[in-house]
Amino acid sequence: MCFERLAACLLVAACSSVDVDPAPAVASAGDCAGADRLRISMSEAEVRALLGVPAKVVATPLQTRWRYPCGTAYFDAQTNRFVGYEP
Repeated sequence: MCFERLAACLLVAACSSVDVDPAPAVASAGDCAGADRLRISMSEAEVRALLGVPAKVVATPLQTRWRYPCGTAYFDAQTNRFVGYEP
């Protein structure tokens, strides 16, 4: 039962993705040198200080993704804290 609810929630979240208009991108493909200094639970301001303004922001009920030319930073939607990075 719990698994079924989780699957239904994930399906709803995937179908209800909302694109948010970001600020103009300032990062280029070689500008993610700060990615190696990212730490779990950093604030959005701390991540922005390391990586710069994201090229695109995608928000779902479960997470927010900041897309850069060199990778994607993931944030928990409830806490707005950094939870991972994918090059």
